[in-house]
Amino acid sequence: MKSVKLILIALIGVLAMSLSGCMRPVEPKILVTANPNETMFVVPLVGENKANQDKLNSEEYYNQNKVAVREFMIPHRWLNRGRWEWTYNGNWIPTVMVIKVDRTPVTCEYDVKESTGEPIWLESSDSVGFSTGFSVSAMIEESDAAKFLYRYQAKALKEIINTEVRARIQATAFDFCARERIDSLRNMKSQMLESIKVDVVPFFKERGITITTLGQFGGFTYENTDIQKSIDNVFVAQQEKEQAAARLAAVGDINKRTEALAKQEGENAKLKAQGDADAIRLTAQAQADGARMKAEADAKGIQAVNNATKEAQSNPLFLAIRQLEVEIVKYNRWGGAVPTTLIEGDGKSGLNLFLTAPTPEMKAASVSK
Repeated sequence: MKSVKLILIALIGVLAMSLSGCMRPVEPKILVTANPNETMFVVPLVGENKANQDKLNSEEYYNQNKVAVREFMIPHRWLNRGRWEWTYNGNWIPTVMVIKVDRTPVTCEYDVKESTGEPIWLESSDSVGFSTGFSVSAMIEESDAAKFLYRYQAKALKEIINTEVRARIQATAFDFCARERIDSLRNMKSQMLESIKVDVVPFFKERGITITTLGQFGGFTYENTDIQKSIDNVFVAQQEKEQAAARLAAVGDINKRTEALAKQEGENAKLKAQGDADAIRLTAQAQADGARMKAEADAKGIQAVNNATKEAQSNPLFLAIRQLEVEIVKYNRWGGAVPTTLIEGDGKSGLNLFLTAPTPEMKAASVSK
């Protein structure tokens, strides 16, 4: 019995081992996600036919296989690696390849500083070697993702900027600098940068890279440091010369301002004296005119009175009025005494003079005074 049990256990073990080889494992679930700055492409690994062999690995081919979803489940197929199909000795393999293009903008700098990338060295027509800083900012547009994938097989954009873009900038800048002397190049930075943009920007746009900024920074760094020292010395001498000229010009300006101020003060004094003289003259003229006008007015008044008197003397009414006025005065002064003496006039004017003897009251009043 004991031997029979051992035989049964062995048979069960062999059966279990044989059955385990007949069970296929579960298909794996692999989910691929794409970030907002990534574009995803799903390229079939099986099922290609002769009709689309000419489109394989082309821009049009990648555009057709671009997916708009942000999550993608990778399909698989079973690959049997055993001698017999019934053994299910194999594994699951993907039927597609998922490629993601990172479109995140990047910025790279090329300068002689240790903190930046490799410098770009140039040479002028008079064989002076120098370097200057360049900065490049670039990105991949959504519509250019397939073009970039076809050209660069989804390499990192920063790698392309630091290799191919850098080489293109250096080649274009070198051609420009090789035609000019170093003294001229120091004043032609903007022209050099413009020539680089005209060549580099459209060149890489056709390859799916949009260069948003291409700039230049810093001055020229010369391979021979003595050149920089000479330039610095010349600059210092020029600055000293300009400062001396500025001081001389300042002194000249002060002298001119002093002279102009003195001249202006003289003109002001002259104008003031002339104004005072004019004021005195106008005052005297006004007084003289006033006196003349007053004298003329008085003369005219006297003349008018004389004329009126002459005219009145021949007017009977005037004479009557004057005679009446005399009578009123006489009446006011009459104390009730009767005139005792009459003095007749010349007979022409009609005037007579009456005299009255003084009364006792009049005598008393005269004595009291």
